[in-house]
Amino acid sequence: MRSFDSPSTSSGSLRMKMGLKTHFHFITFFVIVNILLIISQTPMIIRFLNTPQDRIYPFVHTDWAHDYYLYLAAINQGINGDFLYHDPYTTEPTTKGIFYIFFTTTGQIARIFHLNPVAAYHLLTIISFEMFATLAFLLSQMILGRKYAFWGALFGIIGTISPTLIWNFKIDFPINMPWWIMMDAFERLYALPHYGAAQALLLLFVILIINFYRNRRIKNAILAASAIFIAGIILPSVLLPIGIALPISYFFYILRNSFMQKKIILEQKIAFGFILIVAFAFICYILLFYQGQAGFPWNHWIPWGITRWNLNEPAFNRILLLSFGILPILALPAMVRAIRRNNWELIFISLWAILPFFMLPFVNILSIA
Repeated sequence: MRSFDSPSTSSGSLRMKMGLKTHFHFITFFVIVNILLIISQTPMIIRFLNTPQDRIYPFVHTDWAHDYYLYLAAINQGINGDFLYHDPYTTEPTTKGIFYIFFTTTGQIARIFHLNPVAAYHLLTIISFEMFATLAFLLSQMILGRKYAFWGALFGIIGTISPTLIWNFKIDFPINMPWWIMMDAFERLYALPHYGAAQALLLLFVILIINFYRNRRIKNAILAASAIFIAGIILPSVLLPIGIALPISYFFYILRNSFMQKKIILEQKIAFGFILIVAFAFICYILLFYQGQAGFPWNHWIPWGITRWNLNEPAFNRILLLSFGILPILALPAMVRAIRRNNWELIFISLWAILPFFMLPFVNILSIA
């Protein structure tokens, strides 16, 4: 006797196959990303193995050793019970601040689990990076669908690797740091763990705000606002996409609708959610602004950053232009296409991608390092 599957059974089987395929793609992506991560840490591994027996290698995994030791100092202060960071490397009177609260909080957690600052730092770095990789895949799946999620996420990671021709140093990997972790996603995500954590929260924010746009649930807007507030405290620069890209992308969206339908259509729930998110970002900015005026060393940060990076970094603009690979170049035509299709999600993401390059000529005027 011939048996026939019911429509519900067939659809259930199809969903199971798609689910298994998605899990396979995620696992494959996760393995590839972590292989790249391990390879990029080869110099640190070699240096550790070559350490003489009468010495201790501090597991410096970046060329920015001064930053590394500063972060260890902040974690150590957290282990000793401080929530606010104070500069331990000067005899001048200093003011405590919130800018390194990410590391002092890590120290508080490390004290509970009896971890030393080095172990806590690298554990934190790995967790931040894995969070970013996971959320990058989820965001790719949300935007591109299950079929292209793997390729979108993978291209989003390796597409930031800049060509070697823009660098002026010799490629002596694996002894020294490889070129691809100098200015690309890996350098900022793994070499600086608070960058990784803040960027992971930024991806979480984008996922939540897209969910809010699709289902109009205010809960998602509140969660998105909370995520970007915390991310802004950790890394203030993540506030720029919200303060600039979000309002401009929504303006383009409304303008396109108004042009096509000959009247202004403003959905109250979406407008309320977006205003709430921008308000949270603005409150975070005000808090950071007043912290920057709270005496030494915080009142030196912006002038020092402009002098160090904007004025005295050799060929910084040339490096910045190509250091993110071809992704920003592709963002401009993608934005034009998104505006034509009136797809707010892609308008926002494309504008977010090219925003740093639009702002580059005005960074000194806007006091941005």
